[in-house]
Amino acid sequence: MKVLLLSQHFYPDLVSTGLHMTELACRMKKLQSDIEITVFCSDLAREDFSKRIKKKENYKGVNVVRVSNLGKLHGSVFSRIVFSVSFLSKTLIYCLFNSSKFDKILLTTNPPFLGIVPYLMGLIFKVPYIFICYDIYPQIAVKLEIIGKDSLVNKIWSKLNIYIYNRADKIVVIGKDMLEKVSKEMRIKDNNKLELIHNWSDKKSIFYVDKKKNKFLKKYNISNKKILLYSGTMGKTHNIEPILNSAVELKNRKDILFVFIGGGTKKKLVEEFINLNKTDNILLLPYQPYEDLSDTLSSATLSFVCLDSKFTGFSVPSKTYGIMATGTPIIGLIDRDSEIGNTIIKYNCGKIWNSGDNKSLSELLIEIIENEKEIIEMSSNSLKAFSKNFDLSISASKYLNLINS
Repeated sequence: MKVLLLSQHFYPDLVSTGLHMTELACRMKKLQSDIEITVFCSDLAREDFSKRIKKKENYKGVNVVRVSNLGKLHGSVFSRIVFSVSFLSKTLIYCLFNSSKFDKILLTTNPPFLGIVPYLMGLIFKVPYIFICYDIYPQIAVKLEIIGKDSLVNKIWSKLNIYIYNRADKIVVIGKDMLEKVSKEMRIKDNNKLELIHNWSDKKSIFYVDKKKNKFLKKYNISNKKILLYSGTMGKTHNIEPILNSAVELKNRKDILFVFIGGGTKKKLVEEFINLNKTDNILLLPYQPYEDLSDTLSSATLSFVCLDSKFTGFSVPSKTYGIMATGTPIIGLIDRDSEIGNTIIKYNCGKIWNSGDNKSLSELLIEIIENEKEIIEMSSNSLKAFSKNFDLSISASKYLNLINS
């Protein structure tokens, strides 16, 4: 079995999609040695990587082909469009010249219109493809007001995606709420094509680190603090503003520290908020090395997961599973009937807060922090639920079964 994985991000770009696709490809290869996986990806998108990498290499048994692109992934809107179009065109050329080498194509929704390539490959060369839906476009772009609902771009893009989704042999979704949205928005004719496979974390890489031995806490000399952590992308879909407001409301609690780790469009918002409010109970840090992730996630007393309600079902905050792998309780600023909302409620591994709740977020945080028994219970539940349902090997096995079937 020869599988081509199309993913804009891959090792060593271990953030979000890059991390998940790297873990998935390597674990599938480990579980099934006779499968041959080739990854076609972009050169490093993040500028903070210092080491130079090869255009072609074998990483943990996986063949990796990288291409450089025009534009910048984190530049202006125009620059990002150029970057994505450049990667798309090079992907198409590669696939056209290598169509006979692969039995199946596996791809993600990053960049959002990458599905054009396997769609054409299916029409021309009859190569089957499995489409992994992480975000539903162009619906998200419309909700972000990047494109208009009645615009020609939205109409063409929507129509094209309906063809791409329905032409796929299988469509993997990462949440029950997303399954319903995909079925409706993409007008799926055969719902048997839809497969729910949750995202994951790897218990061999991400695990609980005792706070007395935690390198992150020692590095920043914050071992005496109760850490309220937001770690990951601070994007337009993430409603982090209530967390910032809570920091101001709790500025007199010297035992509490709000820590933001990551990047994204709203990172500037956090910087401006800190400068405007002159508060010293917010620590803002860039992305930390992947090998330190167990320490950073384990440092938290509570960890935030955010998704604006209007994006429920269109995206799933998969960083949740890394938090659960460290046995950390979750504070979800999300809809209760969302995939992660249901997970928190089902396994009692955290609390959910919405702007319409009777109590403020800061009141909820204090209520939890001062109930150590509840924190211990939610921590235990979080770790147990992760081990039984959301470890990498579980999801990788499901993908292998799907590919082999």
